[in-house]
Amino acid sequence: MRHIPFFRSLSLVFLFIIMSFVSVVGQKLTVELNSKNYQSDTIIIGNYFADKHLVNDTLISKNKKFVWTTDTMPHPGVYFALLKPSDKFFQILINGKDVKMSFDFDMNDLENVKATGSDDNKNFSSYVYFLKDKSVIADTIRKQMDRLKKDNLPTKELEDKFAALDKEVKAYQEKITANPDHMTTMLIKSGNETPIPDYEGTEQEKQVKKYQFYKEHFFDNLYMSHPAVIRTPFIHQKIDFYMTKGISQEPDTLIKGIDRILHLFEGNKFAYDYYLSYFLNKFGQLKMVGHDAVVLHLADKYYLAGKASWSTKESLDKLKTNIEEIRPTLIGKNMPNFTTYKQDGSPVTLYNIASEYTLMVVWDPDCGNCKKTMPFVVDFYDKHKDKGVTVISICSKGGEKANTCWPFITEKKMEKFINTGDEYQRWNQIVRNNKTPKIFIMDKNKKILMKDMSGEDLEKVFLQIYEYDQKKAKGEIK
Repeated sequence: MRHIPFFRSLSLVFLFIIMSFVSVVGQKLTVELNSKNYQSDTIIIGNYFADKHLVNDTLISKNKKFVWTTDTMPHPGVYFALLKPSDKFFQILINGKDVKMSFDFDMNDLENVKATGSDDNKNFSSYVYFLKDKSVIADTIRKQMDRLKKDNLPTKELEDKFAALDKEVKAYQEKITANPDHMTTMLIKSGNETPIPDYEGTEQEKQVKKYQFYKEHFFDNLYMSHPAVIRTPFIHQKIDFYMTKGISQEPDTLIKGIDRILHLFEGNKFAYDYYLSYFLNKFGQLKMVGHDAVVLHLADKYYLAGKASWSTKESLDKLKTNIEEIRPTLIGKNMPNFTTYKQDGSPVTLYNIASEYTLMVVWDPDCGNCKKTMPFVVDFYDKHKDKGVTVISICSKGGEKANTCWPFITEKKMEKFINTGDEYQRWNQIVRNNKTPKIFIMDKNKKILMKDMSGEDLEKVFLQIYEYDQKKAKGEIK
């Protein structure tokens, strides 16, 4: 049995955001709310907006009848009447067509709201009430089945009852979704998933095929182009689940997932604009290894390509500056070649370092975290130098302070490293590093395998890379 969620209580922070209540047409909306067993004189009208709940209006009444009026029609979506002080609520569908509606509700039975003046809301309210009864029956059958299974008793009769109940619910859904223009149709069908077919092959092959089918058809029943979808309680949950659990968290896969979602939202301006901004903020703030590639992709393909119409020139210039700093050192790309210098002035060119693995650590002698990190790097090198590891250290000090680098090397016992610096910081004009300490692990071709790990995590991260490479060399990994 699948159905859309109906929430009875809400305890969330509300945001006053004007954009959620901009008019779409010139029609006036009137919604009457007639209460029973409701003691408060206040009802708050709000709506869903992706992962937020927004406040539209506060209604005050002394006679149990509340009236919500607007001079212009709100954007279509799922709205709600929040009841105080319990924070219970019932939902109202605004479809842009129904201009005068009324709802009779009993505080003691919020699943049984009576809607008039809107066939869409009437169907929706009837469906919620229908599900209340069927959900109780379904839960009872499940509990009975669990008890029988625990005692190793047959459950065939109960399974047949559950199948008949599921069939009844689906039949009701078919009936109530007969009108394709109703929001109720969109809401109910969005809760249904495309059935996964059976596949042949080994158990592992079947699981892989089912997973691929699930990913490919994840958004099949979601009305991504519908103007109301951004104002529903489920859209953000679905997108968040897909992006965090439905697909791999590798940067390339995340980028494909974002592109897919934004493509599905094309033509749906509010949803497209919101999620383009949402993804940039999300991956820009998480600061997780590899996510800079996602930010770079969003900037290049969307923001700097003119697809973020709300962005100012100042914000775009700042974004461009930021991504140019991360562009040279993305994981999976080859580190740009550069030359830096030992204390005696002899040059060290990165690509002239012949080593199976090159560990590059950028540090500052005045940096507290550098002082804490360096002992881990020294210990790591002593343990794993026989695995083909070379460490090049680069002091970030320039100008007159460049000479303050060298005492740090002796203090932290770094003499076994290739220790370098440059008073003119020419290396940093290429690498564009702006933080210390900064650690990179590169392969023999100077491809960046990992970066930004802490000193404490360095050994663990390296051993994962090393073990993977060993298995690949033996043909255990293709």
